[in-house]
Amino acid sequence: MEEVRGLADVVAQRREFLAALADRPRSKPDLVAATDTSRSTVDRAISDLSERGLVARDGNVYRPTYAGTRVLSIHEGYLGRLADVDRASDVLSDLPPDADLDPALLDGADVRTAEPHAQEYPIRPVVDVVADAQCLGAVVPVVTPQYVDAIRAACEGAATGGSEPSERASGSERSERPASHAADRGVDVDLVVTPAVAETLQRRHAESIRICREAGLTLYETEAAPPYALWAADTGTETCAGAVVHSETGVTGAVLNDADAAHEWARETVERYRASATELDL
Repeated sequence: MEEVRGLADVVAQRREFLAALADRPRSKPDLVAATDTSRSTVDRAISDLSERGLVARDGNVYRPTYAGTRVLSIHEGYLGRLADVDRASDVLSDLPPDADLDPALLDGADVRTAEPHAQEYPIRPVVDVVADAQCLGAVVPVVTPQYVDAIRAACEGAATGGSEPSERASGSERSERPASHAADRGVDVDLVVTPAVAETLQRRHAESIRICREAGLTLYETEAAPPYALWAADTGTETCAGAVVHSETGVTGAVLNDADAAHEWARETVERYRASATELDL
C-alpha cells in the first residue's frame, strides 16, 4: 500500500507533464514550453515518471507507457469525482457520513441548493419529472404536498390517457421489462415510505392516495429508509434519477441525473428497499 501511495503522490505532483506527453510525444525542450516550467523541473519530472515506469524515451522524445496512460486516466477520473462531490457539498452536508449514495448519482449531475426564502426551488424539476413519469420507483422518508401532487399528476395523466393499469408484475419482472412497457399499461408507481409518512398520507392525503392507487400506485412501508428521498423515473422517452436531502429546517437541496448509470443505480436501490418492505393497503 505504501508503494501505491508513492505512485499516487508522483502522479499528483507530475500530472501536468504526464498529460502533456499523453497529448503527444515531446522532447524536454518541448515540455519546457508546453508546461511553462524550467528545464530542471522538467528533468526532475521525467526522472520521477520514468522511475515509476510511466514514461519512456523514444529517440529524442518522451511518451507515456501503457501504465502511464492508464494511471493518468484513473487520476483524471478521481479528480472528476472529487469535483462532483465538491459541487454537491452544500446539498450533501446534512447527510450522515455512512449514507449510501453512489458516486454515479453525482457524476455530471444537476445540483440545486435550497435558498432561504425559496425552499421549493430544488424540488421543482423533481416534481416536473415525477409528474411526467410512466414508471416511477421512490423511497421517501418525508412527505411534502409537492411530492403528493406530482405523483397524483402522473397517475391522473395516465388515467386520462385511457390506459387501464394491468395486473402488477413481480419485482423481478418489473426489473426485466423494457422501458416501453410502462407506456403500454399506463402508470406504474412503487412508493416505499416510513411508518410516519404512511400515517401522514392516510391522515392528510387519503383522497389523493385513493386516486393514485386506482391508477397504478402501490405503497410499501419500511423501517430502513435512506436519509434522503430517492427516486428513479421513466417517462417513456427518457430516464432520470435523483435524491432530495431534507434537514430539520426543510429542503437542503436536490441532485438530478439523467445518465443511464445514475438511473440504474437508483432503480436497483429502490427495488432493494421495496423487496424488504411490507405492502400497504391504505
